[in-house]
Amino acid sequence: MAKLPFATKNFVSPAPPGKGTVVVSPARLVHSAVTVGATPLALGGVPRTGIELLWRAAMVLSSLEERDGYWHKTNAYSRLDPSEKGAVSYFLGMTQAKITCELLLNLPHLMHVDAALALKGYVANVSRPDLIGVDLRTMAYTVAVEAKGRSGGRDAKALTTAKRQASLMPTVLGATSGLAVASMAYFGRKGRWEACLEDPAWPYDDAPDISVEALLVAYYRPVVALTSGTERDRTDDGRLTTYLPLIDVYISVPEAVVDALDELVLLRQIPEEVVQAQGELVRAAVSQALPGDGESVRGNTGKSIIAAEEDEQPATCIGLDGIRITLGDSWFDRAQADIGPGVRPQYAGPQPQGLPVRRTSSTL
Repeated sequence: MAKLPFATKNFVSPAPPGKGTVVVSPARLVHSAVTVGATPLALGGVPRTGIELLWRAAMVLSSLEERDGYWHKTNAYSRLDPSEKGAVSYFLGMTQAKITCELLLNLPHLMHVDAALALKGYVANVSRPDLIGVDLRTMAYTVAVEAKGRSGGRDAKALTTAKRQASLMPTVLGATSGLAVASMAYFGRKGRWEACLEDPAWPYDDAPDISVEALLVAYYRPVVALTSGTERDRTDDGRLTTYLPLIDVYISVPEAVVDALDELVLLRQIPEEVVQAQGELVRAAVSQALPGDGESVRGNTGKSIIAAEEDEQPATCIGLDGIRITLGDSWFDRAQADIGPGVRPQYAGPQPQGLPVRRTSSTL
């Protein structure tokens, strides 16, 4: 387990701490890398494959390593050519934005703005934020997020640019929240991976043209598609778990979410009314999966209740989106010394009930 230092500025109620650290397990790194962003539904095509999940997970775990209780850049990252490093840094910035927005701001559902625009059949050629998110407490409004990643120290100019882009949500989308997030991932003192988040002042539209339900469909569809046609074990916590041997990862998704989206994963063009109807089912399933009443997702220390479980099970992460990621043994070969001789993480999720459930997709 390693810590991620953060600093925040200009956030209002509910405001995160001005500075501090969050504990980030290897499993949370992978969870965030494989769930941030989404495949545009309106543009068609098959969503993410196991190979894409593999390179997403491998990119973060080959670029970051635990040292002295913090995440640091690896030698492999340092050896990259500047242009290669720029591409990897961008992806690390997206991954970190997912982590901090979830743990500090209760925003676990982040998808690409371009994907949201695709849902409306709209393409913008102007500057805009990277991501759009859904507020977890209300499940009723959207938030703009601009993510930056730097291979060196904190960059004030780049943060200013991020603040400007976070305020440029295309009017076809709008946003029902005054909250925008400019996020910067960088390597601070001694190569530690650190986070900076700021809420820029910006005007917003009270009547967005895209629904929260459509955003949720676009967020979960790639994960459901990844497990489509595989053997899914029903566990006692209401999730369907799939083991992907190619990448040695277990993925568990709330069963109600799978039921709502299983028939959509192979469709290239999904009618708007179908997206809305299935999205309402997903929204209900996600709301029911929240701890407590959905308002109290944090303890008194401000730490995510769900994330606290990672302290004892670093190979497993249950996100506030309800998706559980468990890393297999092979992901910890490099970190064997950190977890003790002869000790290797195993699947720590709830055990399957009865025989595996074979679930396959069909056309709508």
